[in-house]
Amino acid sequence: NFYIYHHNDFDGLSSAGLFSKFLNLKFNIEFEEIKFKSVDYNLKSKWIEYNLKKPCAVLDFLYHPNCEWWFDHHIHPFQYQALMLSPYEVSEKKRWSPKHLSCASLIITHLYRYFRKQSLILKNNYSELIKWANIIDGARYASPNEVFENKSDYMNINRTLEVSSDEDYYNQVIESINYNKIQTLIKSHIFQ
Repeated sequence: NFYIYHHNDFDGLSSAGLFSKFLNLKFNIEFEEIKFKSVDYNLKSKWIEYNLKKPCAVLDFLYHPNCEWWFDHHIHPFQYQALMLSPYEVSEKKRWSPKHLSCASLIITHLYRYFRKQSLILKNNYSELIKWANIIDGARYASPNEVFENKSDYMNINRTLEVSSDEDYYNQVIESINYNKIQTLIKSHIFQ
C-alpha cells in the first residue's frame, strides 16, 4: 500500500486526488492500493511524533521529517524540530512554494519539471479542478456573494466539506477526482 496524508479541506482532497492519479500514471499504483488519511492542525504539536506509514506522501500540510513525498504552499509549514531531524531540500519528491495559491497547482507545476509527461496529462484532464482549487484556497472569489451563490460543482463540494468531517466522504471526493468523475459525485444522493 501507498499512504497519502492530506489536509482535510478542498485543496487537500484535490491534491490527494491529483497525486493518486499521478502515482497510477507514473508507477502503476492503483487507486485501491492507496490509503488516505486526512490531517488537521490539531495535530501540530504532535506532528513530528506522528508515525507515518510508508511509502507515503504528505500533501497540503506541515513538513514531516519522515515523509518521502511532500508538497505544501502555506507560509509556515515547518517546525524547528522537524527540520533538525531531516532538513528540507527541494527535490523531485519534495516542494514548498508559498507563491502558489493551492497545493494542487503546486503539485502540477512541480511535477512538470521532473515528470513532464504525467504532469501534462494531469494538467489537461484537471484544469478546471486546479482553477477552482486556486479560487477556493486562495480566496480569489469575484465577490463575497460568490462564496454562497456560485453553483459550480467544485463550490458545491467545498460547501459540503465545511459541514462534514467524515473520512468515508473525503475518500468519495478523492476517488471522484482521481477517476475524473466529479459529475457522478454531484449527481449522487449527497447533493440531492
